[in-house]
Amino acid sequence: MDDMSKHADPLGKTASELHRFYVRVRTVDQWYEIMRECRAWFGRHWQCQGKIRRKLRNTNPPTTPISVWFAVPDLRICTWIATKMSLEVTTRAPDTAGK
Repeated sequence: MDDMSKHADPLGKTASELHRFYVRVRTVDQWYEIMRECRAWFGRHWQCQGKIRRKLRNTNPPTTPISVWFAVPDLRICTWIATKMSLEVTTRAPDTAGK
């Protein structure tokens, strides 16, 4: 290992790659449930799109689903979320043309 790479990774561990997936949620409760699942699976090693609670509360009508992205180290959670919560899950970005 050269001297430069020691400084780039001082603990000798590299972070695993995060994979983004998208979920169409209708309520704040659905969003929180997905976050709880991510926390149970990955601890603090995941990310989520911000300001979703505000978007869901300001959506008119309230039953209109919005796409929310989550970034996780293992995409197997997508199948779990889709099965457990009966939500639409995809790894491709939603089409935002015309919005």
